[in-house]
Amino acid sequence: MNLAENIPYISREKINKNCIDYRFKILYSIGIISVIASHLSGKGSIELNIQGWFNYNTYHMPLFMFSAGYFYKSKNMNNTCDYIYKKFKRLIFPIYLYNCFYGIYIQFLGKFGFNTKIRPFAFSILFIEPLEGSGFRNIKPSWFSSTLFFVESYNILKRKIISFLLNELNESIYLIFDSIISIKSIILSNKGYNKYHIYMVILRIIHLNIYYELGIFYKKHIERILKNIRNDIYCLHIFTFKLCFHLYYSKAPFFYYGMSQYYNYSPFTVIIISILGIAFWLRISEILEPLIGKNFYVNIIADNI
Repeated sequence: MNLAENIPYISREKINKNCIDYRFKILYSIGIISVIASHLSGKGSIELNIQGWFNYNTYHMPLFMFSAGYFYKSKNMNNTCDYIYKKFKRLIFPIYLYNCFYGIYIQFLGKFGFNTKIRPFAFSILFIEPLEGSGFRNIKPSWFSSTLFFVESYNILKRKIISFLLNELNESIYLIFDSIISIKSIILSNKGYNKYHIYMVILRIIHLNIYYELGIFYKKHIERILKNIRNDIYCLHIFTFKLCFHLYYSKAPFFYYGMSQYYNYSPFTVIIISILGIAFWLRISEILEPLIGKNFYVNIIADNI
């Protein structure tokens, strides 16, 4: 039974603020479980990589960026400063608060002789290093929150500036421009620029931004088209493309977004494989929505990412 074909299409414009898109509840849950599974590789029993077809590290962070872009609202441009301030409070302020609290905590322990590898308070450790995923303590998960903040801020500022010059710019232009700079960021990473912390942060922001833009573009131009493709044909195309990459490289390509580490894979390979992972799990989420979309546990996981 082809469940996804029985789901009525609802465009993003028709979804009101009180309507929940349960496809993305499932997608968020898949994403965070994939993140956990990637850290448990070889140490746990979580299995979502489909026997190596979809390596966790090739899609989980782009998946979250794509989802954030899908729900971007153009009306936020009416109050850009307020939008950025709210994003700062939600995504950056908690990182700084935790880092500062932990810094005070280990300074306190050091007074009693504990070996805490105390580092002195400085501007860099308080405000710069937490954005990289470090600081007084290595808080690696924070790198995605800071990256998302900068991607969302860039996106709305880009559109706001363009709006002063043009009434409206075709979304394809944004996609092409962001694709070009994303490709360039991967090239620079492969050349070794990601070894320098500040460049690493900038390069991963530029690269992951393309998936945010893809979420916006997908919502506006692609979703309705793909909705009419049968599940078997849709998945056949995805696995065929994946097989071509596996055969070409004689292995499943692997990369790590947090360090902007792509192991000399071409920008085309990195971006397309990431998109294939997003496309596959998005369709799986659509198929599963009638079955588990409102499941208590799925929603608990999705709402607490």
